[in-house]
Amino acid sequence: MDFTLMPANLAELTDCIASALNYPLPTARLISRLGREHEILTHGGRGRSVPKATSTDAANLLIALMVCPTPARAPDYMRDFGSLLLMPSMMEFDEDAGPTVRHAFQARMTFRDAVSAALDILGSADFAAEFNLNERVGDERPGEDPEVAPVIDVTIIDTYLQAELAIDGSHFTFLHSSLLSAETLILSEQAGGAKSAEAHERIAEAAVAANRYLSPIRSTRTVEVGPLLPVAQLLHGRSFVSLLNERFDREQAASVQFEGAV
Repeated sequence: MDFTLMPANLAELTDCIASALNYPLPTARLISRLGREHEILTHGGRGRSVPKATSTDAANLLIALMVCPTPARAPDYMRDFGSLLLMPSMMEFDEDAGPTVRHAFQARMTFRDAVSAALDILGSADFAAEFNLNERVGDERPGEDPEVAPVIDVTIIDTYLQAELAIDGSHFTFLHSSLLSAETLILSEQAGGAKSAEAHERIAEAAVAANRYLSPIRSTRTVEVGPLLPVAQLLHGRSFVSLLNERFDREQAASVQFEGAV
């Protein structure tokens, strides 16, 4: 994927995400500090040697700020929800999905990596080239309209260990790793493999892990593409609409050149 990282550090990234989500800044900064102390977020260095933030840092922070009830539990939320795996049986690509999306989202990837991939897609000229621009703006130039962007939903069911991500009609569901193992064992058994109680053990493991979050009241939190756009712009140094404008200008120039040649 082709994008250029800019020198944004974790502090700048934290403030950007907090602003995008309308989240209290002091609490966001505390969560970021705890993430560094638990070595989940990029850490180390001072002054000019402070390491640059990554899209993985952004994914972890988004997860924590979306659902964490108290800063003290933020490291657990980042680890537990970030480590959920994309179930092969629960991934569905839209028939019009281009190669960038199909390459970015792979079975068994973590939810953390999937959110990171969504942010990277928003900084990718390859994805901008595949984007259905005509459907959004017709024959007009996107200009400064930030709403000319893919439909992205990042969803966490925080009363159970489950997450979902959707992008332009493609849908992906993420569950505990033990459930993925159980599914593999069940499919193997159906294909004639040796019968085993191991699949039930894996399901029980997932249930124990989910009990930490289980609640009789289902709570679903979703972040749409709007708040993701400034985060991606900070990480990659350019907005998605600017990539579309560059594409539009190239196509227009090519069209004029072709007409002149004819």
